[in-house]
Amino acid sequence: MTRIALVVLCTFVCSSVQAETLLSGGLRYANQVQGAGCEESQSRGRADAGEHGTKGWFWGGFAAGAGVGLIGTGAVTVGSAFSNPKPKTVPGDVEPACYKAGYKGKAKGKNITAAAIGGVVGTAAYLGVAYTACASRYGRNSSRCAISFFPN
Repeated sequence: MTRIALVVLCTFVCSSVQAETLLSGGLRYANQVQGAGCEESQSRGRADAGEHGTKGWFWGGFAAGAGVGLIGTGAVTVGSAFSNPKPKTVPGDVEPACYKAGYKGKAKGKNITAAAIGGVVGTAAYLGVAYTACASRYGRNSSRCAISFFPN
């Protein structure tokens, strides 16, 4: 109650920047008393990131792996490491910055994993199609197919 009175008094006497600083400090204090602490907020963010979708990263990795092989797989996986996933909403009873940090860490890990798995699957699909095409051209027992994958 005294913080509210201080904020109201400061609004008339202080500059707007000082009033905002006092208000944000009061809200942060109230959130720590009533809401979750930082570690609890981070763990809740990590738990909520379990629902983060990664289909796009998987299919991007698959396409890159199928098109360019392991170079494409690596490129998409590195690209996913620079992603910046954010939650759609932040619950009101948590520390927003801590919740977002926990969510981002878990969701980014899921993006990297999905891109790498998609890339490896895409590369395997590429190699399987290439071997099948080679075997159909030169015969199933031809050593040319093995040579075409790994030239000297």
